[in-house]
Amino acid sequence: MARKRHQTSLKMNQRLDTIWKSGDRDEGSIKHIIYGILSLFAGKSWSEGKDYRMAKDRKSSFGVPFGAKPREKWGKIETIRDELGIADFRSLISETKFGSTIAIYDDED
Repeated sequence: MARKRHQTSLKMNQRLDTIWKSGDRDEGSIKHIIYGILSLFAGKSWSEGKDYRMAKDRKSSFGVPFGAKPREKWGKIETIRDELGIADFRSLISETKFGSTIAIYDDED
């Protein structure tokens, strides 16, 4: 099945970059992406990832402001996971520049 325009690796890279850039952009910032994606791989919501430990309506994560842009992007990513199914979603994520980093922490690989 062909992916829709919003399900491409380019669009996924853009969404994940927006989330990464909303943080402090240090070497630890990638953990926000890793924890969110691994939570989605497990069939859970991004907000249930180890890093966030918060409800979707909270305004911060560990005291760091968490604006609407990352929350909106995570919502779109979660919707794409639901549209594609977990196996195809994993494939899509593996095609992004974040894929190899996430694979290191993913129990399925």
